[in-house]
This record gives sequence, C-alpha cells and structure tokens, in this order.
Amino acid sequence: MTFDVTIIDTIESLELFISEWLEFLKTRPLGASVYNHPDYLLAQHRHCPEGAQNVQLAIVVVREHDKIVCIAPLSIRDQKFRLEVTTKRLFPVRIRQMECPGNSFIFTNDSQNVFAYFDAVFETIKQTGIRFDLLMIYGLRNNSLFWNYCMTRLTGKSARLFNVLAEPQHDLRIHLPDSMETLLASVDKERRYTVRRKLNRFHKLVKEFRLERITEASQVETFFGIMMKIDANSWQGKTFGLTDWKTDSRFKCWKEIADSGLLRSYILWANDKPAAYFFCHLCNGICYLKDTGYDLSSAELSPGIVCLHYFLDDLMTSQSAQIYDSDFGTLGYKRLLANEEIESALVFIAGSTKGTVLASLQTFLNRFVFWAKRVLQKWGLSDRIRKLLKKK
Repeated sequence: MTFDVTIIDTIESLELFISEWLEFLKTRPLGASVYNHPDYLLAQHRHCPEGAQNVQLAIVVVREHDKIVCIAPLSIRDQKFRLEVTTKRLFPVRIRQMECPGNSFIFTNDSQNVFAYFDAVFETIKQTGIRFDLLMIYGLRNNSLFWNYCMTRLTGKSARLFNVLAEPQHDLRIHLPDSMETLLASVDKERRYTVRRKLNRFHKLVKEFRLERITEASQVETFFGIMMKIDANSWQGKTFGLTDWKTDSRFKCWKEIADSGLLRSYILWANDKPAAYFFCHLCNGICYLKDTGYDLSSAELSPGIVCLHYFLDDLMTSQSAQIYDSDFGTLGYKRLLANEEIESALVFIAGSTKGTVLASLQTFLNRFVFWAKRVLQKWGLSDRIRKLLKKK
C-alpha cells in the first residue's frame, strides 16, 4: 500500500499547512485534542514558553489519494533525562527526546487502513534519518486504536516499546448532561452529599463570591498573576515549586491561544480574594484541565470543589462542552463527579541503543519499587519504614 508522506520541519511550513490541517479537523478525525490542535502547537512553537529554543519540528503528514488520512504531530528536543526511583531523580543523561502532543496521532475515523498509516509514519522517520532516543507518550489510553497499534506492532523480539509503569494510570472524565442537578443525581449518594455539604458550608462562611471566566487575550496577564499568587500558598506550589507564568514568552503564547478560542479558565473569588483557579482549554466540545490550585489559607471553604461545581455548571448552562477531561490522576476532587474512568500508560518508544537502555532501566526500577512496596505492605513494614525515614 502506497501513501504520499511529507514532513513539516519548520515554523514557516507549519504556518502554510495550518488551513489544510483545520479542514482535516472538520472531518472529525480520531486522536485530535487541544494539545495537538494546529493553533495550539503553532503558538507553542512560535513562542517556546518553556524556553526550549532547540526544538525541531517533525510533523509527519500521510495522504491517500491526495487526502490527508493521518497527522503525527511530532517534535524533537535535546533534553536531560533522569531515571526516577519513587520521588528521587538520579543523574542526568542528555538525550534527543521526541514528543507527541495529545498522546496520539490524528487519523481519519472511516478507514480500515489505520495501522498502515501508523506504519507509514514510523517507516518515514526511519528512512529520512530523523534521530531520536526516546519517544515519550505520557498518557496513552487503552481504549484507543493508537494503543492497540503500539501494543501489537511495536512489541516482540525487536521490541522498541516499553510500558514503563508497573500498573496503569487512571484518567477521569465527566460526560456533562444538561444541568448540574442532573449531574449530581447521576453520582452515588455519598459523593452527592459531599458536594452539597461543602457548598452549604462555603455559603455559610462566605458573604460574597463570584466565578470569573477567562477566555480573552486581554485577561491572560492578570490571570497568570493570580495563578502565581494562589500557587505560592497552594499544596502544589509548596510540593513541586512555583512555575513562573509571568514571562513575556508565556504571555504571547497564551494570548495567541486565547485568540484562537482555545482558552476557557476560571477563578473563584471569595470575599474579594482569589481562592481557587482552574486553568483549562476548550476544543471541539471538550474542556481539558491543564492545572489547578487553591489557597491553603481558605482550605476550610473547600474552594477547589466549589470552583469545580460552579465552572462545570457554567459549561453546561452555556452548552459549551459535552465532556470535562481532568487527565490522569485520581485525586478526590477529580473522582467526586467523574462518570468515566480510562486506564492509560506511560509509554517509551526507543529509537536508539541509548534509548533502549534508559527505557529498560526505568521500567525495571518502576517494577522493582512496585513489588518491594507490595512485599513491605504484606509484612506490615511499610508504615514502620516510613516513620523511620521521617525521623531522619
């Protein structure tokens, strides 16, 4: 089977291809998300908000009978890779890391030749000499055709694929009905009671509140400033450190994303103070969570859950989204109103000997830690060891 395959490797060629890509999206292909939307990618690559000036585009476009049937939105960057053991990160190794935004290729949904399209992508990468050590797919969902392809075509004696985690991740989503009351009625009694109890407490303690919707480019700088203010006293900020969102490159990037209609975020104000935020994107009827946080000083108000309740209500009332996708993780607030759970995996696809060695080591370390924890739990030693480590 013969396809016409081209590679887009410059910003200029991506700009010229945008209109054709947008036309392809009108056919409702599978694998599309906000993170591999051409307007989102173009803004990211134009402004490099992460400060990575060494990014090489490697977007592979597959055509059949002059029609686009698959787009692999790939890019490569020189990166420091660190093996991880639980929360400890080991010495860095410099690699050429390939990334696949959206964790999937984008492909037509009315063909029996999908695996042949994917084969064409990987064959083209090999034939054209595009070098990479590891292609990292951070959340490959097991209900997708791309998952089936990776697990069947990229395994075997010449395996280049590594399912790195010892157990699957869990991605939570909410299929949004016509109203919040309908959504609450669809979850079990305990979760429904939890939401209503926290809402009642919030309204007893707060005299005035408002939900601010963030969609416009003119709101971006103020929004990022409020995000950083909340993060400075949030669990995430104290645990993982602060991200500096107030940079010129990030302002330009997300203003462009907002102008493309892909920004849909919220701030909850309580007694004239910002208490919580949800940094989200909206694309093709799906609201995607990128980041969230709440001020620990207002923890008794449960601002995160209250903000979630009201912004989901806003999405339903305005009929803006049919699905809320909170990505991987099963934290309590994510599970509270979720009505769909999908297993996903962290997948490494090795493109060199170095990549194979690193992926093998990380897979081994993850499985060793997983089974060591199970043995310690079985013998009742995990709590004792945790207490000893805390004393040290």
